Amino acid sequence: MTCYFIGGAPRSGGTLLASILCADRTTNPTLREAHYLREMVQTYRAGKQLFNTLEGGHYFSNAEDVRQFSATWVQAFLDKLSVRYAPATNLVLKSFLMSAMFPAVFELLPEARFLISVRDPRDIACSQIDVGEKQRQQG
Repeated sequence: MTCYFIGGAPRSGGTLLASILCADRTTNPTLREAHYLREMVQTYRAGKQLFNTLEGGHYFSNAEDVRQFSATWVQAFLDKLSVRYAPATNLVLKSFLMSAMFPAVFELLPEARFLISVRDPRDIACSQIDVGEKQRQQG
């Protein structure tokens, strides 16, 4: 199964991109942001830092051991999604907050594909203002 991660700035078109990709019969349906997965990647990043600064050698043999353990955990999560959304052969996951962590995701899942949604910052600002106005009107 190929996993596609979509990131970028909020209001930059990532949700639209995910919706387009998820319209294909080989993918999962459009899902909410991958918060749980983001926390898993954040835990890996923190664990790597702890190994390098405080715990070196107490719980893991080396930094590669930390990576392998974390990769197994993340892969188990993706395998669960794969079963849940069978017969999809591709997973499309979106997380704008995880965009900055894409290098760590790549360390864990080197076969993954990454897409970054880019939009003119002025358009993003206008879109955020529009959303804010709608939310204000809704209370």
